[in-house]
Amino acid sequence: MAAESDETLHERLDAIQAKIGQRIEVVHNLARIKSGIQRQLNDRHDPVARLPVELSSKIFTHCVPSRNEYGTLSAAILLIRICSSWTEIALFTPSLWANLHIDIPASELTSEWTAYLAAWLARGRQYPLLLSVSGPSTISHTEIMRLIIAHAHHIRVLEVQPQTYLGVFLPYEHGAVAVFPILEFVDVYLPNHGWRTLEVDRVVHALKASPKLQGFYMGTGDMTDGVFSEAPVPFRHHGLTTLNLSESRYACLFLLPYLTLPSLLHLEIMIEEPMEDVNGVISFINRSSPPLEELNLNATNSEWPRDAAERLLDAVPGLFTFSLWNGSKVQETFMELLFLQVRDLLGSHVYLPTLEELIFTVYEPWPATEWYTKLTGLLDSRSSTLKYATVVFNEWEEGQAQPTSPKVEDKQILRNLIAKGMQIDLGPLTICLDESAPLGQTEEH
Repeated sequence: MAAESDETLHERLDAIQAKIGQRIEVVHNLARIKSGIQRQLNDRHDPVARLPVELSSKIFTHCVPSRNEYGTLSAAILLIRICSSWTEIALFTPSLWANLHIDIPASELTSEWTAYLAAWLARGRQYPLLLSVSGPSTISHTEIMRLIIAHAHHIRVLEVQPQTYLGVFLPYEHGAVAVFPILEFVDVYLPNHGWRTLEVDRVVHALKASPKLQGFYMGTGDMTDGVFSEAPVPFRHHGLTTLNLSESRYACLFLLPYLTLPSLLHLEIMIEEPMEDVNGVISFINRSSPPLEELNLNATNSEWPRDAAERLLDAVPGLFTFSLWNGSKVQETFMELLFLQVRDLLGSHVYLPTLEELIFTVYEPWPATEWYTKLTGLLDSRSSTLKYATVVFNEWEEGQAQPTSPKVEDKQILRNLIAKGMQIDLGPLTICLDESAPLGQTEEH
């Protein structure tokens, strides 16, 4: 038998390959037919698949927790793994992919990780996005910035809470800033890893780029004047209703001079130097003329001139809620000023006449008996107008040595306050104010 030529062998290989291709196509067709039959069975017995897609999508959105997390156990990922019908519905529902917390791994962002993340966010299309980012200091700022800027046009809520320096990151670099046309809330926080510096110009540029912003929360950090060298020219933001700078040092000195917030309802601020910082707050309030309803002061300095407290209260006469953290001596000063006497009701000057809620948070060992006595007198004097009153003892955390219990007479005062309806929150502390129920655990209060 004569040997076949190379040409003949190639022809035979091509013929075999063609038959293999035909068989593969037959298998694919059978697989498609099988999938179609299976889908018909699923549709016949799956109530979700029989519903209109819009209604199914709405049901799916209720499966997503308020803080969705990227990963294999995410509700959105689970939904697309049930069957093809559910996959189509999930991919048709952008709101499933528009609420995302990203906990970046300890290593640098890999290209595979970034690609998965990009695919996830692409499924959200233009739906308003809640984006929360956290991660260690080893992650490059550039990657985070690119992520935020790429989706800036549809971010509604932005939380940046990494473990270290990224906690002070804002999407602004070298004078360039992304525009956030629908951004409503920003939370930039540095949890318990020491103080970091944040330049004021970053904050101001971020506010300017977010015309719809309603709430701005800045966690632990030092404010500096950054690159601004000229005298402050206040920037007017008409939408901001909540400004929380209660853990940002020097905000009164460096940030407030650049802001005018005529719609502000809730202000939380740290006061370190009473005279200088109070002047900054008063100047800000006078310039903004906001309908301020709630003021939360973090008074880190235990020495407050009475004049500073008087001027501050005069600047915010329409408050409904007043909250004061830290030193009991500072709180005593405000207790004395807020105490209503009979002569006050007859036309003399009254501080915060519309006050409905009062909160004192104590970050120190048990106050002296005088503090409890003044608090009692204040509550009695305002019993007809004050709706809510709360004291929080919050100095000690779980695992720390618990301080000694308050004096017997101070315990009795606390019992009396509870009997009058005051809320007493001891946090992790447990002191026995009642023979049968240690306050803070089982006693109703």
